[in-house]
Amino acid sequence: MKANKWHVLNAYFDKIYILTIPRNEKRRLFLNGHLEGLNYEYFYGVDGNGLLPLDPEGTADYDYQAMKAHNQEICAKYLKIPAKAIVHQNEIACSLSHRLIYQDMVDNGYERALILEDDVACIDANLPFLSEALNSLPADWEMLYLGYELNFAFDGPMGFKQQLISLLYHAGIRTEAVSNKYVSYPKRVSAHLKVAGVHTNTEAYAIRRSTAQKFIAWQSPVQWIADHLLMDVCARQKIKAFLVHPKIFMQNKKEFESSIWTKA
Repeated sequence: MKANKWHVLNAYFDKIYILTIPRNEKRRLFLNGHLEGLNYEYFYGVDGNGLLPLDPEGTADYDYQAMKAHNQEICAKYLKIPAKAIVHQNEIACSLSHRLIYQDMVDNGYERALILEDDVACIDANLPFLSEALNSLPADWEMLYLGYELNFAFDGPMGFKQQLISLLYHAGIRTEAVSNKYVSYPKRVSAHLKVAGVHTNTEAYAIRRSTAQKFIAWQSPVQWIADHLLMDVCARQKIKAFLVHPKIFMQNKKEFESSIWTKA
Protein backbone atom coordinates (compact mmCIF):
# COMPACT_ATOMS: atom_id res chain seq x y z
CA MET A 1 0.00 0.00 0.00
CA LYS A 2 2.83 2.40 0.80
CA ALA A 3 4.38 1.97 -2.62
CA ASN A 4 1.02 2.25 -4.37
CA LYS A 5 0.22 5.73 -3.05
CA TRP A 6 3.25 7.16 -4.91
CA HIS A 7 2.44 5.68 -8.31
CA VAL A 8 1.34 9.02 -9.82
CA LEU A 9 4.56 10.82 -8.82
CA ASN A 10 6.77 7.87 -9.76
CA ALA A 11 5.18 7.63 -13.21
CA TYR A 12 5.08 11.35 -13.99
CA PHE A 13 8.61 12.45 -13.13
CA ASP A 14 11.86 11.32 -14.72
CA LYS A 15 13.73 12.19 -11.54
CA ILE A 16 12.83 12.94 -7.92
CA TYR A 17 15.52 14.69 -5.92
CA ILE A 18 15.64 15.18 -2.16
CA LEU A 19 18.07 17.96 -1.34
CA THR A 20 20.01 17.29 1.84
CA ILE A 21 23.38 17.93 3.48
CA PRO A 22 25.49 15.38 5.38
CA ARG A 23 24.68 16.71 8.87
CA ASN A 24 20.92 16.21 8.38
CA GLU A 25 21.03 12.48 9.13
CA LYS A 26 17.92 12.54 11.36
CA ARG A 27 15.88 13.97 8.52
CA ARG A 28 16.98 11.22 6.15
CA LEU A 29 16.11 8.56 8.71
CA PHE A 30 12.60 10.02 8.97
CA LEU A 31 12.19 10.26 5.19
CA ASN A 32 13.38 6.72 4.61
CA GLY A 33 10.19 5.56 6.29
CA HIS A 34 7.86 8.44 5.49
CA LEU A 35 8.53 8.31 1.73
CA GLU A 36 8.96 4.56 1.39
CA GLY A 37 8.01 3.54 -2.15
CA LEU A 38 8.75 6.93 -3.71
CA ASN A 39 11.51 6.65 -6.32
CA TYR A 40 13.77 9.41 -5.02
CA GLU A 41 17.49 10.01 -4.73
CA TYR A 42 19.26 12.06 -2.08
CA PHE A 43 21.22 14.93 -3.58
CA TYR A 44 23.94 16.27 -1.31
CA GLY A 45 24.16 20.03 -1.60
CA VAL A 46 26.29 22.80 -0.11
CA ASP A 47 26.51 23.21 3.67
CA GLY A 48 26.59 26.87 4.68
CA ASN A 49 29.15 26.13 7.38
CA GLY A 50 31.68 25.61 4.60
CA LEU A 51 31.10 29.08 3.14
CA LEU A 52 32.38 31.01 6.17
CA PRO A 53 33.72 33.61 6.21
CA LEU A 54 31.39 35.14 3.61
CA ASP A 55 32.96 37.50 1.10
CA PRO A 56 30.90 40.75 1.00
CA GLU A 57 32.22 41.34 -2.51
CA GLY A 58 31.00 37.94 -3.62
CA THR A 59 32.82 35.12 -5.39
CA ALA A 60 32.62 33.35 -8.73
CA ASP A 61 29.75 31.30 -7.21
CA TYR A 62 27.64 34.03 -5.61
CA ASP A 63 27.10 37.79 -5.84
CA TYR A 64 26.52 38.83 -2.24
CA GLN A 65 25.53 42.43 -2.96
CA ALA A 66 23.03 41.38 -5.63
CA MET A 67 21.51 38.88 -3.18
CA LYS A 68 21.08 41.64 -0.60
CA ALA A 69 19.48 43.97 -3.16
CA HIS A 70 17.07 41.32 -4.45
CA ASN A 71 16.19 40.32 -0.88
CA GLN A 72 15.32 43.93 -0.04
CA GLU A 73 13.17 44.19 -3.18
CA ILE A 74 11.20 40.99 -2.48
CA CYS A 75 10.68 41.86 1.20
CA ALA A 76 9.41 45.34 0.37
CA LYS A 77 7.34 44.46 -2.67
CA TYR A 78 5.69 41.18 -1.75
CA LEU A 79 6.45 40.06 1.80
CA LYS A 80 5.87 43.48 3.39
CA ILE A 81 8.51 42.85 6.04
CA PRO A 82 11.84 44.57 6.77
CA ALA A 83 14.74 42.94 4.96
CA LYS A 84 17.53 41.52 7.09
CA ALA A 85 20.77 43.47 7.07
CA ILE A 86 22.67 40.40 5.89
CA VAL A 87 22.07 37.33 3.76
CA HIS A 88 22.76 34.24 5.87
CA GLN A 89 25.41 31.79 4.70
CA ASN A 90 22.83 28.98 4.73
CA GLU A 91 20.57 30.98 2.40
CA ILE A 92 23.47 31.24 -0.03
CA ALA A 93 24.24 27.54 0.40
CA CYS A 94 20.60 26.65 -0.26
CA SER A 95 20.60 28.65 -3.49
CA LEU A 96 23.89 27.09 -4.59
CA SER A 97 22.44 23.64 -3.86
CA HIS A 98 19.31 24.22 -5.93
CA ARG A 99 21.48 25.46 -8.79
CA LEU A 100 23.52 22.26 -8.58
CA ILE A 101 20.31 20.26 -8.94
CA TYR A 102 19.33 22.33 -11.99
CA GLN A 103 22.71 21.58 -13.52
CA ASP A 104 22.43 17.87 -12.72
CA MET A 105 19.01 17.80 -14.33
CA VAL A 106 20.34 19.41 -17.51
CA ASP A 107 23.49 17.27 -17.62
CA ASN A 108 21.49 14.06 -17.32
CA GLY A 109 18.72 15.07 -19.71
CA TYR A 110 15.86 14.72 -17.24
CA GLU A 111 12.79 16.34 -18.80
CA ARG A 112 10.61 16.57 -15.68
CA ALA A 113 11.99 16.58 -12.16
CA LEU A 114 10.46 16.94 -8.71
CA ILE A 115 12.66 18.70 -6.15
CA LEU A 116 12.02 18.07 -2.46
CA GLU A 117 13.93 19.36 0.54
CA ASP A 118 14.80 17.09 3.44
CA ASP A 119 12.39 18.76 5.90
CA VAL A 120 9.40 17.84 3.77
CA ALA A 121 6.34 15.86 4.83
CA CYS A 122 3.55 14.53 2.64
CA ILE A 123 -0.07 15.44 3.36
CA ASP A 124 -1.52 12.02 2.57
CA ALA A 125 -5.12 13.22 2.54
CA ASN A 126 -4.34 15.49 -0.44
CA LEU A 127 -2.65 12.88 -2.65
CA PRO A 128 -5.91 11.92 -4.43
CA PHE A 129 -6.11 15.45 -5.88
CA LEU A 130 -2.75 15.17 -7.62
CA SER A 131 -3.89 13.31 -10.73
CA GLU A 132 -6.50 15.93 -11.62
CA ALA A 133 -3.95 18.71 -11.18
CA LEU A 134 -1.34 17.02 -13.37
CA ASN A 135 -3.92 16.21 -16.05
CA SER A 136 -4.96 19.88 -16.09
CA LEU A 137 -1.44 21.18 -16.71
CA PRO A 138 -0.90 22.71 -20.15
CA ALA A 139 1.69 21.00 -22.33
CA ASP A 140 4.05 23.97 -22.00
CA TRP A 141 4.06 24.22 -18.18
CA GLU A 142 7.43 25.20 -16.73
CA MET A 143 7.08 24.99 -12.95
CA LEU A 144 4.65 23.40 -10.51
CA TYR A 145 4.50 24.01 -6.76
CA LEU A 146 3.48 20.94 -4.77
CA GLY A 147 4.32 22.66 -1.47
CA TYR A 148 4.27 26.36 -0.64
CA GLU A 149 3.28 29.04 1.84
CA LEU A 150 1.77 32.54 1.51
CA ASN A 151 -1.16 33.74 -0.62
CA PHE A 152 -2.99 30.47 -1.08
CA ALA A 153 -6.20 30.75 0.99
CA PHE A 154 -9.39 31.01 -1.07
CA ASP A 155 -12.04 31.55 1.58
CA GLY A 156 -12.56 33.65 4.69
CA PRO A 157 -10.83 37.04 4.97
CA MET A 158 -8.12 36.10 2.45
CA GLY A 159 -10.71 35.09 -0.14
CA PHE A 160 -12.62 38.34 0.32
CA LYS A 161 -9.43 40.37 0.03
CA GLN A 162 -8.46 38.55 -3.16
CA GLN A 163 -11.87 39.27 -4.68
CA LEU A 164 -11.59 42.93 -3.76
CA ILE A 165 -8.10 43.25 -5.26
CA SER A 166 -9.28 41.50 -8.44
CA LEU A 167 -12.25 43.88 -8.77
CA LEU A 168 -10.02 46.93 -8.34
CA TYR A 169 -7.46 45.63 -10.82
CA HIS A 170 -10.02 44.80 -13.52
CA ALA A 171 -11.72 48.15 -12.94
CA GLY A 172 -8.48 49.81 -14.00
CA ILE A 173 -7.32 50.79 -10.52
CA ARG A 174 -3.78 49.52 -10.91
CA THR A 175 -1.70 51.34 -8.35
CA GLU A 176 1.59 49.72 -7.43
CA ALA A 177 0.05 48.29 -4.26
CA VAL A 178 -2.98 46.85 -6.07
CA SER A 179 -0.87 45.46 -8.93
CA ASN A 180 1.62 43.81 -6.58
CA LYS A 181 -1.20 42.16 -4.63
CA TYR A 182 -3.01 41.08 -7.79
CA VAL A 183 -0.01 39.16 -9.14
CA SER A 184 0.57 37.69 -5.67
CA TYR A 185 -2.64 35.66 -5.72
CA PRO A 186 -3.02 32.36 -7.59
CA LYS A 187 -5.70 32.09 -10.28
CA ARG A 188 -7.98 29.08 -10.77
CA VAL A 189 -7.38 26.73 -13.72
CA SER A 190 -9.31 23.69 -12.53
CA ALA A 191 -10.55 22.13 -9.31
CA HIS A 192 -7.03 21.38 -8.08
CA LEU A 193 -4.73 23.46 -10.29
CA LYS A 194 -4.01 27.19 -10.03
CA VAL A 195 -1.75 29.58 -11.87
CA ALA A 196 0.94 30.35 -9.29
CA GLY A 197 1.03 33.70 -7.57
CA VAL A 198 3.78 34.77 -5.18
CA HIS A 199 4.58 32.01 -2.70
CA THR A 200 7.39 31.27 -0.28
CA ASN A 201 9.41 28.10 0.30
CA THR A 202 11.08 25.52 -1.93
CA GLU A 203 10.25 22.33 -0.04
CA ALA A 204 8.43 20.81 -3.01
CA TYR A 205 8.35 22.01 -6.62
CA ALA A 206 8.71 20.54 -10.08
CA ILE A 207 10.41 21.97 -13.16
CA ARG A 208 11.12 21.11 -16.77
CA ARG A 209 14.63 20.79 -18.18
CA SER A 210 14.15 24.03 -20.13
CA THR A 211 13.19 25.75 -16.85
CA ALA A 212 16.34 24.43 -15.19
CA GLN A 213 18.37 26.03 -17.98
CA LYS A 214 16.66 29.36 -17.33
CA PHE A 215 17.27 29.11 -13.58
CA ILE A 216 20.95 28.35 -14.18
CA ALA A 217 21.26 31.48 -16.30
CA TRP A 218 19.51 33.62 -13.67
CA GLN A 219 21.67 32.13 -10.89
CA SER A 220 25.12 32.36 -12.53
CA PRO A 221 26.49 33.57 -10.24
CA VAL A 222 23.86 33.00 -7.53
CA GLN A 223 22.15 36.32 -6.82
CA TRP A 224 18.76 35.24 -5.47
CA ILE A 225 17.66 33.45 -2.32
CA ALA A 226 16.20 30.23 -3.71
CA ASP A 227 12.50 30.86 -3.10
CA HIS A 228 12.83 34.57 -3.93
CA LEU A 229 13.87 33.68 -7.47
CA LEU A 230 10.76 31.55 -7.86
CA MET A 231 8.60 34.32 -6.42
CA ASP A 232 10.05 36.92 -8.78
CA VAL A 233 9.72 34.89 -11.99
CA CYS A 234 6.14 33.97 -11.09
CA ALA A 235 5.18 37.58 -10.30
CA ARG A 236 6.75 38.84 -13.52
CA GLN A 237 5.28 35.91 -15.49
CA LYS A 238 8.70 35.03 -16.85
CA ILE A 239 7.75 31.36 -16.70
CA LYS A 240 4.47 29.44 -16.84
CA ALA A 241 4.07 28.39 -13.22
CA PHE A 242 1.25 26.59 -11.43
CA LEU A 243 0.42 25.09 -8.06
CA VAL A 244 -1.51 22.07 -6.83
CA HIS A 245 -4.35 23.02 -4.49
CA PRO A 246 -4.56 21.83 -1.82
CA LYS A 247 -0.83 21.34 -1.51
CA ILE A 248 0.66 17.84 -1.43
CA PHE A 249 3.74 18.53 0.72
CA MET A 250 4.55 20.83 3.62
CA GLN A 251 7.55 21.69 5.75
CA ASN A 252 7.82 19.28 8.66
CA LYS A 253 8.12 21.98 11.32
CA LYS A 254 6.83 19.62 14.00
CA GLU A 255 9.89 17.38 13.69
CA PHE A 256 12.64 19.65 12.37
CA GLU A 257 13.91 23.20 12.62
CA SER A 258 14.88 24.86 9.33
CA SER A 259 18.54 24.30 8.38
CA ILE A 260 18.70 27.91 7.18
CA TRP A 261 19.14 29.17 10.73
CA THR A 262 21.14 26.32 12.27
CA LYS A 263 24.85 25.57 12.17
CA ALA A 264 25.04 22.02 13.45
